Amino acid sequence: MSQNNSQKSGAEVHAQIEAVKKRRQEEEEERKRREAEAEAEEAKQLAAEEWERVAEAERVAEEVQKQEEEQRRRAAEVAAQQGAAGGSGDGLIDVDRTAEEEEKTKKKKNKGKGKQTAEDEEEEEMELVGGAARCRACVQDNEQCRINTRAILRWQTNVEAGRVTARAPTGTSCQRCNTSLHRPCDLPGTTDLRSD
Repeated sequence: MSQNNSQKSGAEVHAQIEAVKKRRQEEEEERKRREAEAEAEEAKQLAAEEWERVAEAERVAEEVQKQEEEQRRRAAEVAAQQGAAGGSGDGLIDVDRTAEEEEKTKKKKNKGKGKQTAEDEEEEEMELVGGAARCRACVQDNEQCRINTRAILRWQTNVEAGRVTARAPTGTSCQRCNTSLHRPCDLPGTTDLRSD
């Protein structure tokens, strides 16, 4: 009888072990299923975010295209007006020509007021900038940074019009880098204008 009980208890222990193994296996399968569902949900979220980014990029591209079309339309209008007014009629706005015209009108205004040297004129155009608008050298040495905003704006207009230069144009360095350090200036506002 004790042998019979030990066989029963051995069979019961074996059945209990099998039940525990089966329960652990089911728990493991349930955990893996939950992980797979979580990964699938995360992948779905990532796909939705990527879809939103693509849609936003398409909207931005459309907006840029509309702006370019508007700029072309305006350039065509200006070219038509220049052609009607006796301009060159080549369809492009010549920034250098407008700069020359500004120079002529400035000379006419200054006529009879005494001679003004190029240094005085350059000094008038220099503007003091501070904070993050200063060049690296002026920030590093904690110096004042004076820039020629008119020259920088002219450079920016030329780049937007498609004219690319090998070097930074004259007058686009700050006064200190130009006169004391004798090297090109690294202004934060001109980094996107420099060709790589």
